[in-house]
Amino acid sequence: MSNGWKYAAAGALGGAVISLVFVIGLGAAGVLPIRLSEHARDDAVRGYLLAHPEILADASTVLQARQDAEEAKARETAVAKVGMKAFFDPKIAYVFGPAEAKTTLVEFFDYNCPYCRASVPAMKKFYEAHKKDTRFAFIEFPIKGENSEFASRAAVAARKQGGDK
Repeated sequence: MSNGWKYAAAGALGGAVISLVFVIGLGAAGVLPIRLSEHARDDAVRGYLLAHPEILADASTVLQARQDAEEAKARETAVAKVGMKAFFDPKIAYVFGPAEAKTTLVEFFDYNCPYCRASVPAMKKFYEAHKKDTRFAFIEFPIKGENSEFASRAAVAARKQGGDK
């Protein structure tokens, strides 16, 4: 074989290998409709995630942001549905403090919400400092499921029985 043929054959073989790598790469990237077995696909995805675990942290952050946005939307929807008057309606809110107060603090809460429980010390401190000049309205907002709804109903029923506030 002459050198010309050797170079041509090497070039053809090299081109074929490059083409094969290119086609397999595009198939794996989803650009070409190359069918990989489910097992091969799972292994490829698993290998990629193990090589780049920061993707999982990023996905978790995105999921948390979506859940936070959904909860915020639920709160906004509830406020829009109920209206401002409800914040001071004793059938809906537990309201106490001076009726003529210029400031009213409204808190939505859920008995099963860890953030609501964590805010209790700050609320107590604020209450002690402002109980003579602020009206307080606490509104049951059971967003954490059936147990939250049950706790909310029990609290409303207890409040309706009267007695000391």
